[in-house]
Amino acid sequence: ALSSAASDVYKRQREYFSDEKKETRVWLEQGGLCASRGTATFIKAFRDANYSLTLGTHNCNYEHGGISSKTAGNFTHYDGKGWSYTVEWYACGI
Repeated sequence: ALSSAASDVYKRQREYFSDEKKETRVWLEQGGLCASRGTATFIKAFRDANYSLTLGTHNCNYEHGGISSKTAGNFTHYDGKGWSYTVEWYACGI
């Protein structure tokens, strides 16, 4: 699934289930690109905020950036220097 919005440039997700009816999700992977100083909303929410989240960028000036909030349905990225750039992200969990 692809999404385009002001802070979400690109997103993709994949789910894994333990049964044929797809009623019991055992793993969820999502990733994409978002703008720095923005919120990335997941295509599917995780069960809770206990998922792994990895951030990356190709910006050589990336300094003091990170996650300012993290919920089951989204996360917010901040940039300590105030620069704008694209952040690559990958999240996985249940």
